[in-house]
Amino acid sequence: MKKIMCLISAVLCLFCGCSIGNNAADDAAAPDPIENEMSNREYLSSMLKSWEIFNKAADNADGDPEREPLQSAIIEAAASEAANKRIEITLSCRQDQINEYKRMAGEFKWIYAADDKYHIEINIVPDNDPKKTDIFFFSDNSLNTLVTEGKLAKINDKLKSFSLHSDSNESIRACNYREKQYGFPMSSCKGDIMVYDRRFYSDDEIFQLEEMIKKASAARKSFFYQLSDPYFSAEIFLAAGCEPVFDGKSQVIGYNTDEGLSAAHTICALAGYEGNGLMGSGDINALQNGLKSGKICAAIITADQIDVVKKAIGEDNTGIAPLPSVMIEKESVPMHSFSGFEIVGIDPKSKYPFTSQLFAYYISRPRSQIGMYYAMGTIPSVDVSEYLAIAQDPLFAAVSEQAEYSHIRPETISNDFIQKIEKSGALNNMVASGEKPDDNKLKDLLDELS
Repeated sequence: MKKIMCLISAVLCLFCGCSIGNNAADDAAAPDPIENEMSNREYLSSMLKSWEIFNKAADNADGDPEREPLQSAIIEAAASEAANKRIEITLSCRQDQINEYKRMAGEFKWIYAADDKYHIEINIVPDNDPKKTDIFFFSDNSLNTLVTEGKLAKINDKLKSFSLHSDSNESIRACNYREKQYGFPMSSCKGDIMVYDRRFYSDDEIFQLEEMIKKASAARKSFFYQLSDPYFSAEIFLAAGCEPVFDGKSQVIGYNTDEGLSAAHTICALAGYEGNGLMGSGDINALQNGLKSGKICAAIITADQIDVVKKAIGEDNTGIAPLPSVMIEKESVPMHSFSGFEIVGIDPKSKYPFTSQLFAYYISRPRSQIGMYYAMGTIPSVDVSEYLAIAQDPLFAAVSEQAEYSHIRPETISNDFIQKIEKSGALNNMVASGEKPDDNKLKDLLDELS
C-alpha cells in the first residue's frame, strides 16, 4: 500500500510539473497564489451559460451590442442568469452624477430588458452608500490593490475587444494588470496638471517652476507643490530620467542612480524655498483656503481637483496648463507626471456578472463618455477629434499637452512602493536636508528609497 501511494504521488508530481524535494529551485517555481486565485475566478466566470451565448453571437456580429443579431443574443444571455425572471444590479457613483447614470440605466433597460423573459432593476447609489454594489468607479492608482484583493472581475474578452476599438491605448493600459483587463476606461481627468491664478500670473509666466516660485515669494504668496509626497515627487525623478517599472509582480525602483541623485539635488533646491514662495505640504483643504485667501497663487494637482480651484477663485480666474519645466543640473527640463484615468470596474461576486459587465461597458462607450462631458465636464478617454468643444476645453488641452511627458501609473510605481517611501521617512529627510546637502547623505537616502 505504501509503495502504491508513493507511485501515485510521483505520477501526480509528474503531471503537475513539480519535482520531489524541497530546495530553492522548488520555491522559485512555486505557483503564485494571487495568479492562481485570479485564474480560478476567470475560469468560473467563463463557464457561465450567459457568456457562452454572448461569445458565440459576438463572433458572428459587427461588434455593436445594440444591433442585431447581438442584441437578441444579449437578451437571451441575460435571461439565462435572471433568477426568477429578475435581474437587480447596483452602481455607485458620485452624488452629482446620479441623475446622469439613472438616465443611462433607463436607456439600457429600454434596449435590453425583455418583459416576457425578465425584469431588470438598476439601482444608482452615491459612492458613500454602505450598500454592496456590483459596479463602481476607481482611479487607476488603485488597480493593482483592487485586483490582488479580489475586488475586480476580469473583463470578458469579447467586451474587451469592443473597448479596444474606441478607447486610447494609454487608457486601456491603465486598466491592465499582468496583461489582463480589469475594467473599462471612463475618463482621463485624473492626470497631473498645473493651475494658477490668472490675476497674478500672465499666460507667458507659467513655463518655469523656479521663476513662478520667485515671483510668488516677492509678493509673499506661495506655489503649492507637495514636495514630500512620493506621488508628486516622482514627477521630478521621472523628469531626471529615472525609470521605475512595475509589472504586477516586482517593482524596479531606479532611484538610486546618477539620475536619481540629480533629482534629489532638485528636490533639495526646491525645498529651500519652503515658506518663501513654496508651500510644500498640505491637504486639499489647505489648498482651497490658501487660494481663497490669496496666499496661494498656483498649484500642481490632479485634474479631478479642478472644481476645488474654480470654487475658490472663480472659473474666470482659473488658469489651467501642463506642468512647468524644472531645473535639473542647471538644465530646464519638462516635469513628468502620471496620466490618471478613471475606470469602471465590476465586483467579481456580483450575482449577475453578465448584466453587470454589459452595463459597465454601456456607460463607458464613446457616446456615454461624450454625454458625461457635456453634462459633468469629465474628460473622455476616447477620441474626441470630432468634438470641437471638447478639443478646445482648457482642461482637455492641458491633459493632452502633458501626455507627452506622462506615465501610466499601474506600469510605473506600485502602491507598495509609495507606502514604503512614506514609512521610511527618507523622502522627508531628503526635503529637510537643506538647499545644498552632502551627496553621500543623499545617496544613502536614495538607497533607502530603493
